[in-house]
Amino acid sequence: MLRIIACFLVCFSVYAQECELKPHPIAAKQLLGTLSILEAREGLIRFEPEQDGLLYKSAFDFDTLYELALNHQSYRFRMGEMFEADGSMYMGNLVWEQGSQLPAPGQYSVYAVETAETKNSPSLTMVGDSITWWSYGRFFRCMMAAQIPDFDFTGPHTDQFGYGHAGEGGNNSSDVLQRLDAIAPADNYVVLIGTNDWKTPMSPEQTFDQIRLIAKRLSDKGGLVIVSTLLPRLDENQARNDKVNALLRNWVPQCNCTVADLDKEFRPIVSHKHYWDEGLHPNIEGYREIARIMAGFIKSKAEAPTDSN
Repeated sequence: MLRIIACFLVCFSVYAQECELKPHPIAAKQLLGTLSILEAREGLIRFEPEQDGLLYKSAFDFDTLYELALNHQSYRFRMGEMFEADGSMYMGNLVWEQGSQLPAPGQYSVYAVETAETKNSPSLTMVGDSITWWSYGRFFRCMMAAQIPDFDFTGPHTDQFGYGHAGEGGNNSSDVLQRLDAIAPADNYVVLIGTNDWKTPMSPEQTFDQIRLIAKRLSDKGGLVIVSTLLPRLDENQARNDKVNALLRNWVPQCNCTVADLDKEFRPIVSHKHYWDEGLHPNIEGYREIARIMAGFIKSKAEAPTDSN
């Protein structure tokens, strides 16, 4: 557990400069209870277990902006991890609002902050699994936003930097199909799903069929659907991904859909230095390359909304 805590600290001390928390207009705040903070560092806070009826595991989520308040001082943040260790609770992968000082130990009022919606165009929703959102995937959108600043990232979830998305860790293509109703219409979608299908009985051909169905159903909502080939893996499941990618490259869509060959562009430069694990989840270096490739494709293909006036 100490290694996990150390990872949070190293990741944010090295990479905090990559992105900043997006400012959002505040619509309302809801008091959740009190939080007795024992220790605060750049990417981590440690606090006492449940107190004053605040059930931490049910009160907090990865989509909400939170505020700590004490003595007329407030500190806003988003988080990406929550766990218990050594009799304490931890929030990790924290991103603090620009200009916030780290809170000192003490008893804080904690609020869930409701942000006001700001609708800009064109909108872009990223749909996928942990590669779309988890670990270093939290940097995916902010890195792309620096290259395509006119796009508004939307979705049912919000990442640590305040960008909307529709990524859920562990999803396979069937999981995404089951939650498409929760994804609101957008001008553009990026779909990157299927690498987890090896855990299911589905064949590569069935995965391809599922991806086509996801694209068709998103296209029916309106907007362009950009379907990405699966990222290279550095393990025994790469052969399966190769078969899915071959089918995607030969696909002639019958919907407002197109294929972005992320695998083809990323594969010539990929190595173990682009992954933090055995070869599935990219690290910060990997996402720099992936964001550059995908942003370039979006610039060339993505659609602006039709003016209805």
